[in-house]
Amino acid sequence: MYLYYILFFAMILLAAFPRLLSSKICILILFEIFLLCLLDYEPFRISSFNPPQPPPYFEARQFQTVLKNKTETPAPKSYCDSFGDSSGILVVLKTGANEIFDKLPTQLLTMLRCVDDLLLFSDLEQHLGSHHIHDVLKNVAEEVKANNPDFDYYRTLQEYKKNGEDIRKIKEHTHEAGWNLDKYKFIRMLEETWKMKPGKKWYVFIEADTYLVWTNLLLWLDRLKSTELLYFGSPAYYDEISFSHGGSGYILSGAALSKFSENNTELVARYDSVAQMETYGDFILTKALMEQGIEFTHKWPLLQGEKPSTIPFGPGPDSGTRHWCQPIITMHHVNPEETNSIWLYESERPDVQKPLLIGDLYRNLTKPYMIGEREDWYNLSDDVILNHPEVEGSTKTPEEMSEVEKEAHLSYENCRKACDEDPRCFQHVHFEQTCGLSYSYRLGERRPPQSGVVYKSGWNIGKIEKDQAENPCVYPNWM
Repeated sequence: MYLYYILFFAMILLAAFPRLLSSKICILILFEIFLLCLLDYEPFRISSFNPPQPPPYFEARQFQTVLKNKTETPAPKSYCDSFGDSSGILVVLKTGANEIFDKLPTQLLTMLRCVDDLLLFSDLEQHLGSHHIHDVLKNVAEEVKANNPDFDYYRTLQEYKKNGEDIRKIKEHTHEAGWNLDKYKFIRMLEETWKMKPGKKWYVFIEADTYLVWTNLLLWLDRLKSTELLYFGSPAYYDEISFSHGGSGYILSGAALSKFSENNTELVARYDSVAQMETYGDFILTKALMEQGIEFTHKWPLLQGEKPSTIPFGPGPDSGTRHWCQPIITMHHVNPEETNSIWLYESERPDVQKPLLIGDLYRNLTKPYMIGEREDWYNLSDDVILNHPEVEGSTKTPEEMSEVEKEAHLSYENCRKACDEDPRCFQHVHFEQTCGLSYSYRLGERRPPQSGVVYKSGWNIGKIEKDQAENPCVYPNWM
């Protein structure tokens, strides 16, 4: 307000001394005083041009509610909200300290982001962000751990953690040590899972390089009865005995895990000792479950050890199983980059509640990379191996070979002709003096020249497209 007094005084002064108006300096001073007064006037203050502050939280929520009520089309659900109730399902992931930070973050950000109930087990107690990773070996009997070279690596891990050392320093030298320790985790993992999370309908066990298709899992389990003694997996074989392959994932009903875990402390401790004399932890697990009357049921190829680049799409050899119309639930040996690619495709499908079929994986993740032929590439063509008729290793005797097949080993072109001649052959590979043919179609992997051996692969795109046209999926094959 004092500026107004100054202006009033200046006007009186000019009235008393009119000659001052002829002074340019006086006029300039009066003009500046006028501007200052104008800016001081409330409606024109600079502060009044600041953007409005957001309303308090409560008022803002009311405002958003009004807008929402006026919106004709509601906002779309998030991806995870698209699924039904999964509260009866527990996912259990087994890993190791030597791979946690390489693989687990990608899994948590992608395929596991919709899993509400998750347990993580390893050979070292750790935290990954907000996730607690449990030491599944902590309760293994001391008489089993002591003087057992399989547990040297375990003791090293505990020592590194105790001293605050960087565990990554021992990573490069611990693959075999981690493998030897892994077989002790399986039985203990079932025991700890039941202690921590009893009473679930389903228990789904996977590993750090397993991909789990959540959509298909929910749709599949909804068709089954968790009150029955069920144990599903992908078969592997050891000593002519079929067992559930751990990396492909396996599933236990609540009834099955309850029967195995209730009052079985002696059995768990006994299998700690059994593990010292065995090689594979998943084999030990199947034996222990069967001892309790829980039989293993094959669910391949729904649960399997392949991934999009290695799945044998189409008819395959004489197994009678066509990889095409089955919903795929698990895949194995999936690296973080592949996990991300599968997840991006899976989450962008127009209807995420529709089963994801094996054939869908081919069309969207594999087919774009099959371009006729590739150098420095191995496409896993090994259903038929054709060498020189006098060289061992061929799957056909010289008498069984056609004239074209007898010369297939000589060059890539000859190998291609052998595939074209065989009505069941979809692709081929030539390297050194060997031609391989395949009764399914697979992408495979890059194989750079090594020791003078050069790989070249090819696909008969016409045959592949004809096979798909003749074998459409009328409905999902849940087996």
